[in-house]
Parts: sequence; structure tokens; C-alpha cells
Amino acid sequence: ISKFGIKEVHSVLQCSGNRAREIIQNNKLSKMAGKPSEKVGYGLMGNSKWSGIPLESVLYHVYPELVNMRMSEIEKKHLVLHGSDDYVSSVPLQKILGDSQRKNNCLLATQMDGKPLNLDHGFPVRALFPGIVGARSVKWLSKIEISNQESQSPWNKYFSHFLF
Repeated sequence: ISKFGIKEVHSVLQCSGNRAREIIQNNKLSKMAGKPSEKVGYGLMGNSKWSGIPLESVLYHVYPELVNMRMSEIEKKHLVLHGSDDYVSSVPLQKILGDSQRKNNCLLATQMDGKPLNLDHGFPVRALFPGIVGARSVKWLSKIEISNQESQSPWNKYFSHFLF
């Protein structure tokens, strides 16, 4: 933490399961059908003050080649995030490093509303991507990597249309 500093960001997270009932009724086919999320209506969202390590700083430290990489190359890359619960998702790297406002606000969050994250919110660390569906803000983060392809996990594949 001392190497990268701490940043605070106010951000709303919205669950990609919002309106699951309506999506199932309209599309008839859904990976949510028959699951508890099938009954989700509206309102799975919240606004908090998040604190943590700036993701941009960590990425440039771990992957120094990013510093001089052209945007045309960054556009071909994905940041893949692994949670300790085997949840895997990814975000196009250009959505993090190509947007000056977003890259300054993406965090490896360790606190929420001035307190350490609790287990339900991803203790000890979760990714935070303001402006991107909450399903990409992986909880219980255990590993991040840069890949030439997006995650093939079902959470990424079936919900990619909720990304932005």
C-alpha cells in the first residue's frame, strides 16, 4: 500500500442480476432461470465511498511494458480477474487504461465507507470499475492477469452485453 498509495472513489455498483425476472420472461432462455436470482426485480445497487490501491499504478508496476504500449495494442488485451471463490470475469483493458476518467478511478478496493471490506463485499480486496456492471468488480480477488482474449467463464460470456 505504501508503494502505490490509497485513493478514494465514490461509485454506484449495480448488480447484473437486476431485472432478472423480466429478462427471463422476455427471452425465455437464461442461465438465471430456476435459480434464486430468477426472482430478482429491481434495486440491487448501492452507492459507497470506496478506498484502495489505484489499479492503474499496480498494472504499470506488474506489467511495465504497458507504459509504452500503443492504444491499438491495448485494445486487443483483456484484464482477467479471479476470485478465490472460482468466479472469473474480464474487462477489456482499453476500458481501464484508455479512458482517463475511468483509469483514475479503478481500484483494488480494501475499504467501503471508511471501514475494511466485510466478507459480503469482498474482504480482503475486490476490484472496482466505476461505470461498469458490478459483476466485473470481482470480490475476494486472488489474481489478475492480462490476456489476449476475454474470459470464457459463463459469468463473462452470458453477461457481456451488460458491460457498458
